[in-house]
Amino acid sequence: MINQEEFQDFLNSIGLPMEVFLNIFPEEMDYSESNQDWQESIAFSLKTTFTGRGIEHANLRCHIRAVHPRECIAAGTQLIKSLKDMKGISVGDVQIVAFVPIDLQPVPLGTDNNNNHIYQVDMRVIASS
Repeated sequence: MINQEEFQDFLNSIGLPMEVFLNIFPEEMDYSESNQDWQESIAFSLKTTFTGRGIEHANLRCHIRAVHPRECIAAGTQLIKSLKDMKGISVGDVQIVAFVPIDLQPVPLGTDNNNNHIYQVDMRVIASS
């Protein structure tokens, strides 16, 4: 099974223009020690949909938030382009066989309470353990 914290570290290592967080945007977490501006960030969830014979299928959903839509679109497009060609990547003890984009471009979801734009990118992850 894909370790979510290791997957978060992997996503943060591929050169995306925004910090990636597990499941929630950072202001929803306790960051009392940080002065970081987390307005532009990516929150992801990874849900396993099938496991069998050493193969795991999971759905990756990323919500991308920024002040301007072009920043969301740029980050989402970079995420899709970066992952769709990656094969044979190790994340902890799991090898990622393929990332299969469900969305070919970031999908707008609207704005949050602070008028930050939110876009979504969905991908299927196929891994072997």
